[in-house]
Amino acid sequence: TKLDAYLSALSVKRRSKYLITAETYDKVLKVLTNEKKYDPSFNFWAKRRFTAVTFGGQRTIYCKKEKLPIVISESLFQTIDEWHNAVGHLGRNIVGLKVSDVDRTNTFSTILPCKIVDKYSKNAEFMHIIATQNGIIKEHFDSTAFLDLTNANFASLRSINTDELPTITFIQASQIYTNFK
Repeated sequence: TKLDAYLSALSVKRRSKYLITAETYDKVLKVLTNEKKYDPSFNFWAKRRFTAVTFGGQRTIYCKKEKLPIVISESLFQTIDEWHNAVGHLGRNIVGLKVSDVDRTNTFSTILPCKIVDKYSKNAEFMHIIATQNGIIKEHFDSTAFLDLTNANFASLRSINTDELPTITFIQASQIYTNFK
């Protein structure tokens, strides 16, 4: 995944502390609450970078620099999904896919308007299921494939009932949209 590639490019020293595991989180919390001490460099690092905050009887670790709570790596994608839903991005985004990027028989620079109808995590990356006016596309895409069409006026696409749409391939969807046969 892209995250794994980024982490492997980091130095070994930084890699172990870039994403905080549940084990490291617990160790940092113990250092901050003076329950336990570890080696001096770890204790210094923990006290320099983090602070413990209590909400409703539960202690949470915050990054001092960003003033934000720490998310442990094991629940990173679940937390991102929860935050994504909390701000109202519930899979109704209107996006575009470049037709010529997938359908090599189509030489026109056309953008296929699509609606994100669902998403799931695969190999630590979010994959999206999308629909057009003519069907739900069989292939699934990561977010790097999309062009943002949120501000475009696709009222008919926004209101489409995807429960009744057939499953079609991306090439079929692009050919229908461009009237290409």
